[in-house]
Amino acid sequence: RPLPQGQGLPFRQRPLQEPDLAPGRKLRRLTSIALALGVALGSALAPGAGHAQEKASPQSQAEAQDNRLLTAAMTAVGQGGFPALDPLLPALREALLRAPAQYPTLEIEGARILVRADEPAEYDALSKAAPASLLRRNPAARATAVQAPNVYPDIAVVLASEAMQRQRLPEALAYINRGLALQPHMPGLVRQRAVVLQALGRHAEALAFVDAELASGDMVLMLHRGALLRARGFSLVELERLDEARAAYVQSLEAEPGNAVAR
Repeated sequence: RPLPQGQGLPFRQRPLQEPDLAPGRKLRRLTSIALALGVALGSALAPGAGHAQEKASPQSQAEAQDNRLLTAAMTAVGQGGFPALDPLLPALREALLRAPAQYPTLEIEGARILVRADEPAEYDALSKAAPASLLRRNPAARATAVQAPNVYPDIAVVLASEAMQRQRLPEALAYINRGLALQPHMPGLVRQRAVVLQALGRHAEALAFVDAELASGDMVLMLHRGALLRARGFSLVELERLDEARAAYVQSLEAEPGNAVAR
């Protein structure tokens, strides 16, 4: 299926190949998981990902190079689907390996606060919180919030999306875990992790993970609360906890009225 208009790059969704999971409904299972979450594989890449204003941040040479690589990768997938990404995969993997130990959404750099966000709503929320974050550290500080590319978590999303599309689910999970180590609660990676755990049939683990993310109260993640509640509902159905599942889907409709999946 093509991505819904306005959701990420125009990735071409290929027919899913049978994953190496339990016998039976393997193909339908992975597809239905993605649909239940409202996440087309790869759609975690938001419209601005990889294209944030480079002038906003005096990036290191390596980081700037990695951002150009990310932009090239997303352009390739948008134009030719995931097969077009193949020549760039080695470089993307190397870039993720050399990422810093942490890559926070808000980072003070001199007189500026770097705001790493992919979607406009995420940037708006973080930029409003940025001055307060700075003042907690230095009451006399004055700084301006500027948007910066979210390079390494987005590279993790790209690599995980490619692995998910080609049914290399353990590999996808490794990329997702690496990305979340860099930037905990990153929405795209959180949603991908739920998809992969559910595709692997690890529904109790997926449910515990989603519940922990919902309990985190992370400002940006809560912008995607409806999708997380749908993920919760899906695992509860698989665990045959149907009353709880119905309640989760009702809550998701409260967060996103009219959502077709929850209905």
